Amino acid sequence: MLCMLCTNTHTNTNIQNILGVLSVSRALGDADIKEFVRGNPFTVECDLENVHVLVIACDGVWDVIGDEEASECVLRVIDSNDEGEGKGQDAKDTMTQDDPVNAIKETVKRAAEALTELAIRKDTMDNVSVAVGLFLS
Repeated sequence: MLCMLCTNTHTNTNIQNILGVLSVSRALGDADIKEFVRGNPFTVECDLENVHVLVIACDGVWDVIGDEEASECVLRVIDSNDEGEGKGQDAKDTMTQDDPVNAIKETVKRAAEALTELAIRKDTMDNVSVAVGLFLS
């Protein structure tokens, strides 16, 4: 199984810190601000047997985009490759091109960029980091 992973990041410079002291990523272990920070992650257990795409993103994405919308955004790019060169081609069809690894990498990169741009268009107030992985067998 081959996995292509590409990431994209956008930094919002207007982020508010907790009590003007700590950003959330550093605040989870600080007992003096526990009333403002909750460290309980959202977790789901699921069967990954038929999964071919993995999206990992920070709360700047999940604050403004739901799971289904994020999936649709990423799969639209991967399945139809509609964000630039190769328009109309399935990512798996790129295996027949001269440089299939680079073609797939570019498609996955565009998927990460598309989800990042969607979060920004939806006026996220946080940093946005997206990693998209495509598993090929």
